[in-house]
Amino acid sequence: MQFPVRQPLKNKGGVRSARARKLFPKLHGAAGVCAFLTLASAHSSQAQTLFGLRGGHSVHPGVTRSHSLGHMAENARLNLAISLPVRNQAALDSLLQQIYDPQSPNYHHYMTTEEYNATFAPTEAQYNTVITYLKSQGFTVNSTYGNRMIVDVGAPIANVEQTFHVNMLVYQHPTENRTFFGPDAEPALDKAIPILGVTGLDNYSLPHSNAHVAPLAAKSKVALSSAGSGPGAQFISFDFRAAYAPKATLDGAGQTVGLFQFGNYFPSDIASYCTTTGLPAANITKVLLNGVSGNPAAGENTLEQSLDIEMEHAMAPGANIRFYTGNNAADIWNQIAVENIAKQVSSSWSVSPPPSTLNQILQQMAAQGQSVFNASGDSGYSASPFGWDDNPYMTSVGGTNLSTNGGGGPLTSEDGWNGSSGYISPNFAIPSWQQGISMTANGGSTTQRNCPDVSMVATNIWCVYNNGGSGGVLGTSAASPLWAGYMALVNQQGAQHGKPTAGFINPAVYALGKGASYTTYFNDTTTGNNGKPAVTGYDLVTGWGSPKGQAMIDSLSGSANYSFVANENQSASFATPVDVAYGANSSYFYKYAIGGALTFNNATFGDPIAGVAKAGYSKPYVKSVNEGSAASFYQPIEAAYGASGHYFFNYGTTGTVTFTNAAWGGDPVANTAKAGYYMPYMECAGEGGSVTFSAPTDVAYGANGHYLFKHAVTGTVTFNTAVFGSDPLVGTYKFGYYRPSH
Repeated sequence: MQFPVRQPLKNKGGVRSARARKLFPKLHGAAGVCAFLTLASAHSSQAQTLFGLRGGHSVHPGVTRSHSLGHMAENARLNLAISLPVRNQAALDSLLQQIYDPQSPNYHHYMTTEEYNATFAPTEAQYNTVITYLKSQGFTVNSTYGNRMIVDVGAPIANVEQTFHVNMLVYQHPTENRTFFGPDAEPALDKAIPILGVTGLDNYSLPHSNAHVAPLAAKSKVALSSAGSGPGAQFISFDFRAAYAPKATLDGAGQTVGLFQFGNYFPSDIASYCTTTGLPAANITKVLLNGVSGNPAAGENTLEQSLDIEMEHAMAPGANIRFYTGNNAADIWNQIAVENIAKQVSSSWSVSPPPSTLNQILQQMAAQGQSVFNASGDSGYSASPFGWDDNPYMTSVGGTNLSTNGGGGPLTSEDGWNGSSGYISPNFAIPSWQQGISMTANGGSTTQRNCPDVSMVATNIWCVYNNGGSGGVLGTSAASPLWAGYMALVNQQGAQHGKPTAGFINPAVYALGKGASYTTYFNDTTTGNNGKPAVTGYDLVTGWGSPKGQAMIDSLSGSANYSFVANENQSASFATPVDVAYGANSSYFYKYAIGGALTFNNATFGDPIAGVAKAGYSKPYVKSVNEGSAASFYQPIEAAYGASGHYFFNYGTTGTVTFTNAAWGGDPVANTAKAGYYMPYMECAGEGGSVTFSAPTDVAYGANGHYLFKHAVTGTVTFNTAVFGSDPLVGTYKFGYYRPSH
């Protein structure tokens, strides 16, 4: 990309020259404190006091080390994001400590966006001061935000130079075959205006993603120890759930996953991936910022964008997706925080330097109960993290090589991928939650932030992208959205039990990792090397490792799949349908599709474990719609219709279900408002797989809302067209599901 150049560099009255600026040290003003310096103009002996911005660097350090070709044209326009510092920073830090301390009365008591703005956002007076000043300097306001942390403005280059006391130049990039623009120094102001930083002053470093087309050699090497369901035994759709959430009935319904993006995608690619891999259609909402188009540009590579959507959707096919895209990183992050709709967010991009306001935005998201996952990178161990990749308010996600027991089968082993980026941060001290870990074997630091925090599969992945293209992909760009999808399962279960979202999970993850039951929650990766070794426990290749199914979901959501309801010999009454369990110490008897009163004793259930005090537990059906409405289900379910402990049950259905008396052939409880509920079947095998059932079981075979059912079967069942008599969905990979008969 080339930019217009004007000839040659000259000092202008009232503007510092690059030479004059270099006589003075770099400015690092603390938030709320005005940093200033005094210089003499090259055309005047009169001293001029300038105020440095409060957030440190706004310009990539490579800019001023590069060779200038001349000025940008003065009549060219530049759009910038101007950020302001928050109020009460110390109080915000303290509150976040309390919100994520299980011993605090404020634990998981999140703020609404309105509460955050009233307590910590810059004041309206501060915001108006900045806007008024910029307008007086010839800037046009493009956008404002409810949290008053950013104002988007635009102005001709001459106004930018005059306001921030820089020369806007065009440079030859030292390592890339392109030119770029940037200032000759860090911006400064001639008044003490509450500005934290400026984003958009240079494009030395273009946005960097972490998705790559897998070279043939890499695919061959990985496929030897992997077994996915896709082309060439690559991993697709339900393979990820089978590895990391086996038999989970959760699908992310009711949750929204946010994807931080630059660029766009082809909807036809996403539709093709869903059809080919048996997923339901993805519910995607685009949030377009900075005037970007809703369509891919000519020749645009959509690999990253498509991969992010497909991975999240594979892990949480019932979740909504918000696709945030623009050309200014500060604006994109801020929009996600201001909306506060996506409670789990993934970024596979990074920008250097990170926006000055990023830490503030991430703190707001943590205060609101939003989880943020970031791909650690694909360059192995490095002493120099790119952009925001070491930020402690993100969960850094590394990558693994995954092996499974056949397509759609469970995880058998993982080793650390050699491309998985790990860091010892030069920018952030070690957080309190990361302290107390021995770093002797893994080569980490006891004084600085270490990355990554967790991991998931990053290799041998099949993707559809670039308007009909497809093939193998690798990178932590896959692992991060998979974790965001997994978090949608966590928060879905939490919501079913009346719990708040998990929010910023690093304190909880490290508490589990340092605990005695570490391997209950993580698949520990102890082999592999990215320049640092994978070892038992925490390491700089895979962090703590990947999540181990339902146990991690239960812990992070603060709710077990079954919840305690009564001690032995006590009774409970269930107004809505539930499954129940009775027993202790991992020995339980179950009853399914219960409504009304039930006594938890040996007479009702039998004795699952003699000589031990037992208890009763319940797992509620999920409410779907009220009486008179219909709902659509992409996977097999058991449906219920009724109210107040009186229900009709449908023991195996899928697709559209109408919850009315007429549809159900009667009225389960007269003169009472009723509702529809459901309990999903559990996945048990990929197409062609076999499972043995020792007790009568209802089974289903199919994909994407098209299933064939068998009821009350025992013995070995092979999930294929021959056994079930026909093909429920031709041309699509299918799966087997089950639910105990009752």
